[in-house]
Amino acid sequence: MLNKKFLLLSLPLLFLGCFNNSSSSSYRPLLKVDGETLDASTFSLLLTRKIRNMDATAAKLPANVSRAKDEIVEEFILSTVIKKYAKKKNISVSDAEFDEAFNKVRLGYASDLAFKSSLAGSGLLVEEWKKDFKDSLLQKKVVDSIYEESPDKAAGLQEEAKAYYESHLREYQKPAEIRLSQIVVKKSEEAQKLQKIIKSGSYTFEAMAKKYSLSPDGQKGGDIGYISKGVVPAFDVAFNYNIGQLSGVIKSAYGYHLLKLTGKHGATKISFEQARPEIIKLVTEHKKQELFNLWFKNYLKDVRIEKNNSLIEGIQVHTQGSNE
Repeated sequence: MLNKKFLLLSLPLLFLGCFNNSSSSSYRPLLKVDGETLDASTFSLLLTRKIRNMDATAAKLPANVSRAKDEIVEEFILSTVIKKYAKKKNISVSDAEFDEAFNKVRLGYASDLAFKSSLAGSGLLVEEWKKDFKDSLLQKKVVDSIYEESPDKAAGLQEEAKAYYESHLREYQKPAEIRLSQIVVKKSEEAQKLQKIIKSGSYTFEAMAKKYSLSPDGQKGGDIGYISKGVVPAFDVAFNYNIGQLSGVIKSAYGYHLLKLTGKHGATKISFEQARPEIIKLVTEHKKQELFNLWFKNYLKDVRIEKNNSLIEGIQVHTQGSNE
């Protein structure tokens, strides 16, 4: 899937950005950030993209439109600061870096057509998405740069990792599991008959599952994979079986089952030392964001921001739903 920052599904609505002022207002700057300007025309297009992700009712609510406008202002300020910092530090996203990252996203789709169709469904052009994606890659490089230059980058990292592990212990403890194959039929008599055939050795469990089981896994010889105790209470009895053991007839809401135990492993626990490398990555990313947010907050103190509130308020978005 595409990153949600760049691709959000939208309903089929028609959006038209309209200005109350004269057409010349379209090119008047409504936001300036250290000399970088955002004109009303561009703002309207960005607003259209945001509102497109709402249904017709939500798009008509003034609070939602106002929130979308605020987001555009915040995103423009952030983007401008990021690009200025990147220019100062000679940070950029090379074509090779972009292609590598883009190809990773692209691999999540069956074809170029599927990728483009997904974008089209969101109302985005491929070039629009690529621009947003490249901006996000640049932002990540800036965040990494600020982190690397911070004298506090390693402070408390090990302690945070340990605390994370302790608060997520259940994720690092795996219960005992068994692997089962099943045959599901409608009647107890049918299950009993199949049981006798399998025990006689005339046909294998897998062959009987493929031929008679009502469950989709029958085509795989009845294999349902590993399950832990309690997932299917009727199957818990199989935790006491030996590998290869065939069950008696078991009744459930789905019918009558025959089970065969094909594998088992006991409960396991991943120690902190084993989990440490992955947890360090997680807490490091969190630390990067914290340090960037602090840096950004301090940086804004020296940024000159001019906003034309009356012009922003004058931009309206009219919606036409399918039922209108």
